[in-house]
Amino acid sequence: MATHHSDGDFTEATPTGADVRHMPFLNIGNQSNYMIERFITQNMASKAVVPLGTAATADDGGNSDTGDTLYLINESPLDQGLAAIGQARYSRLWAPQWDDITVYDGLSFPLPDFRGLTYPGISFTYDETKLRLEILLDPLIPESVTYWTAGSWTYTGPVSLTESAAVNFDDNSLTATAALQAVDPIVSNVSKVTNPGVDPSSPFRMDRLYRDTSLANETPTFDLSGLTPAGAVERETSTSNSFRKITITVTAGDLIAGTWTFTSEDGLVVATINYDDDAETILSKLQVVDTCFDSVTIDNSTNFEISLYYAKRQFNGAGNGYYVLNNNVKAAIDISGLSHNGSGIAKEEAADTGILERLTVYPSSARITKAAHKLQTGDLVYVSPENFVVTRIDANTFDVALEDYNHQIALPQYQPIYYWYTRAKQVRSRFIFKFYILGVTPGITTPADIPSPAVVDHDYALLEALANQTEEITIGVTKPVIIFPGVYQVRLTNVSIFDLYDES
Repeated sequence: MATHHSDGDFTEATPTGADVRHMPFLNIGNQSNYMIERFITQNMASKAVVPLGTAATADDGGNSDTGDTLYLINESPLDQGLAAIGQARYSRLWAPQWDDITVYDGLSFPLPDFRGLTYPGISFTYDETKLRLEILLDPLIPESVTYWTAGSWTYTGPVSLTESAAVNFDDNSLTATAALQAVDPIVSNVSKVTNPGVDPSSPFRMDRLYRDTSLANETPTFDLSGLTPAGAVERETSTSNSFRKITITVTAGDLIAGTWTFTSEDGLVVATINYDDDAETILSKLQVVDTCFDSVTIDNSTNFEISLYYAKRQFNGAGNGYYVLNNNVKAAIDISGLSHNGSGIAKEEAADTGILERLTVYPSSARITKAAHKLQTGDLVYVSPENFVVTRIDANTFDVALEDYNHQIALPQYQPIYYWYTRAKQVRSRFIFKFYILGVTPGITTPADIPSPAVVDHDYALLEALANQTEEITIGVTKPVIIFPGVYQVRLTNVSIFDLYDES
């Protein structure tokens, strides 16, 4: 603790001697809310009045030894013996801005009798023989939940980088499928389930199934800026056995003439393949018949082989596929028109492993409209599987941020609460001491600026706090009192609202 000396002729109010630290709340274990006392001797003619709340300067001794800024909260009377000979001897008391102090205790709380009171969303059941009361708060069901309300988004496949598909927020699955497959043929299973009563604009889900593992890092591009509200994308990648491989093999020889055909299940679409078409040409012809073809390879290193890879999945007709849910291949492949110079020609089918990429476009927020609600700004709603803070738009409208597409909206659900009424109950309490230094505490210039919290001091106020799912209530608050000339104190008495009720 530094020792300070006065100037030579005692004209400046410079501390004389060491700082004296006082800890007025040490009895409750608090050492942070301290005071520093500094003694001063100077000529009476040089003494000046310093307003309370003034920050200590270097001449006043500066900050405390822990670096806290100190403010003047009191000044002692003059030493009358020295005053008689023209010397001013006094002390100044400095303190940092104090934090709240919380003291835990217990008190007896008189449980009110709610009979005869009403509040929206609350029902009561009484057992008069046992003075037993059951309070049931009804769940709040949203009157409407809105996700996308307008706009469109675009999709650019990793292959067709110069083309983009536009999908409107309210497009159904068939419309979205046609648009997406036009730029990325391996997109499949585009789904958008709509339930106008609850979810008028569900997320879009789409699969991309491919064999070529080099495509795994080629992520399609989504532009969601045109959606209201904005959207987000989730991507999941996994292996899949939903690929089939059909191989046409000429043993010890090559194809020399002719064509072979691939016919859709309904017999309406036929692809005719020339014996000498290259792999890219074959794939383009096959994809006219069936967009689920992924790749074609040709290998004549030993035997001449054409291998076709395509996904097993259900489609709706020409250009959209044709396989049924049991994944049996129903298409016809006719190789009778081919001529070769080998010892034999055959075709065979086998299962093959591919990469399944599931892409989900979902809204970034949901808007809830609910009249006669009990929500306040900042209340929590349950959005599976997490809680999110509500942003209040207007009196009956709220926005809820969504972190994933697997969301369900439900406003707060209440469970029954039981208690014995018309008796007192011992409950835990918190006494919170709040401190204010005029001109130092933000927003506090005069004692009238010191806030007075809402107090639950009658039955209906308690019922309203319960209905709004308040966790802690203030049941008492003191008027601001001066504990030092420059410091005001307010004491709050708080209890947990659920401590007032029995658990069973």
